[in-house]
Amino acid sequence: MGAMKRALIFSAFVLAHAVIAREVPFNDVLLNPARFNKQHVTITGIAEVVGDDFYLWGDVAARQRFEPKTSIFVLQNFSLPRYPGTNISRYSPANFRWAKFTGVVNTNFHGRFGELPFGLMLERVQILPGLRLKQFLDIIVWFKNDTSHELKMDVRSKPIERFFDISPGEVSSTEINVDQRATVELTLSNKRFATWKMNPALSKRFYDAEKRAYYCRITEGKVALVFPFEARGWKFSPTPERD
Repeated sequence: MGAMKRALIFSAFVLAHAVIAREVPFNDVLLNPARFNKQHVTITGIAEVVGDDFYLWGDVAARQRFEPKTSIFVLQNFSLPRYPGTNISRYSPANFRWAKFTGVVNTNFHGRFGELPFGLMLERVQILPGLRLKQFLDIIVWFKNDTSHELKMDVRSKPIERFFDISPGEVSSTEINVDQRATVELTLSNKRFATWKMNPALSKRFYDAEKRAYYCRITEGKVALVFPFEARGWKFSPTPERD
C-alpha cells in the first residue's frame, strides 16, 4: 500500500470519529481489539519506528522476545511532513522510548503485510521521561569517503547486505551484525577498489558504546576503523531515531 493511499485512509478514518480519547491498558487493546474498534484510546508502550513501519510493545520483555503478534501496529499520518532535514518518519524521536500513543483502533487494518488482527491510526505521541532503550538499536558503522572518487559499496554481515554509493567527502552509515565478520567491498568503475573484513575481537577497542557505532575511513585502496574521537569532525546525517 502506497504512502499516499495510507494517508488518505488514515485521514478519512480518523476524521469520522470523535476526538475524545481514554487511557486503556496496553494488553486490554492487544487481547480484545474488537471491544475498542473505532474508539479513540491512549496507550502507553515502547515505540519501534522503522521507516514507514511503527510498532508498539507492551514492555521490554515483549520486545526482547520479538513476537510481532504481541505488538500493536501503528498507522502513521503520512500526510504530515517528515522529520526536519530528513526523509524519515516525524515520529523517529520516539524510537525505543516509552510514550503515550493516542489514536483510533481499527480492526479493518491488519498491518503492512496483513498478518495482524488490528492497527492503531495514530494521532499524537507524547514521549515520556526516561532514556532511550539503546540495547535494541542496531549497531551501525559510519563510513567517510576521504578519496576523490565516487565509490560503490557492498556491505555484508549476515543476514544484512547493503548496496549504496558514497561520494567524495560523504559520510554514510549502515547496520551490521557484529556476530558475523562484516565484509565491505568497494568498487570504482566496476573494478575492485578496496576490501575490508571486520574482526569482532580486534574491533572492540574502536566501538562507540554510547552511539552503538563504529567509524571507518576510506582512503586510497584502504578501509580502516578509527576511534570515535577521530570522527568528531565528520558531518553525520541526522539520526533522531538514535540520538
